[in-house]
Amino acid sequence: MKGNGIHMQDNDSTVSTPDNLTERQSNTPQTSGTSTPNTLEQDHKHAFDHTVLEEDYFNERFPGEQTDTDTDTHDTPHDAPHDGRSTFCAILPQRQAVYMEKETKLKLSALAAATLVDAAVLNPKNLSLYPPRSHTPSPGPTDPISGILSAAHGTIGGVVMGVADYPIEITKMAKADRDVAAGLATDFALDSGKGISRIVGTGLKAPMDMTLNISRGFANVPRLYGDNVRDEEKVTGIVSGLGAAGKGFGLGLYDGITGLVTQPMNGAKTGGVGGFFAGLGKGLGGVVCKPAAGAVGLTAYTFKGVYEEVQNKREDHFKSTELARGKSESKACSEADRLNIIDRWYALSHSTQMGEKAKYL
Repeated sequence: MKGNGIHMQDNDSTVSTPDNLTERQSNTPQTSGTSTPNTLEQDHKHAFDHTVLEEDYFNERFPGEQTDTDTDTHDTPHDAPHDGRSTFCAILPQRQAVYMEKETKLKLSALAAATLVDAAVLNPKNLSLYPPRSHTPSPGPTDPISGILSAAHGTIGGVVMGVADYPIEITKMAKADRDVAAGLATDFALDSGKGISRIVGTGLKAPMDMTLNISRGFANVPRLYGDNVRDEEKVTGIVSGLGAAGKGFGLGLYDGITGLVTQPMNGAKTGGVGGFFAGLGKGLGGVVCKPAAGAVGLTAYTFKGVYEEVQNKREDHFKSTELARGKSESKACSEADRLNIIDRWYALSHSTQMGEKAKYL
């Protein structure tokens, strides 16, 4: 450490969860090793023991560059996302980015974002969590049988992982002289993605995973014999989930029934008699699989909509929590530090808008 800089250590440990929220929650200052919610306040005080930021926190970092600090404290876990872009704050590059400004696409730490919001430089509505949660549908299973097996495997795996969390968490709490029962209860209350929280979450997701995989499996069967399949609708909340359910059911019936006529006709045009019978086979397959996919999808996409809505609420809560944490960190900084953050923001946002800092995009 040099000067009177804040000594900030990173904890890049990532907990494998079905969504990206827990990954963002793990990007907090290095704690005393217990990683339990009971120690967060105590560790926060140790993480910020000075009132002046180090000058290195304002140094610019280019893609591909590695500093001694990166080598020592920023070892990226194998299961962390690698998208070829920096996951560090553009203003304070030794801190993990938890926000992205929507217009400039600049990534910001909680401290930088809170300082800019307090100074009325940024509107909180222009901040989105980083990395963002993807709503792009997965390809899905090739048939309903493999869909059932895949969903069952995921559910059983989640429960087993939840059970396996207990010895690890209990050992951590015992070493920290913490009350084990209280610690486990707190983990569950805060939805930590470990132990009973993971088990309960997996159980609640099981009906959605099962019905969604069955629906996708039926929808993908026509691909096996060369028939066309509609793209799956993106579901971002309860409204889009209900819309996808209704649209999938209606189009499934339409495509299945009309395919009995259009498929043989198209086959006869391109392949004569043989093409006619091939098209008839496609039509018969479609009249079974496509309506079935739509019917199961009524339940599946409704569940999916509810699930995404809950995730949206969790992200809103996490966004507010991180901003509050950033504000407390900002208060611990000097006025000069806050002005440096603001000046750095204006310089970077201007450069980005001028197209001179494409690495931040």
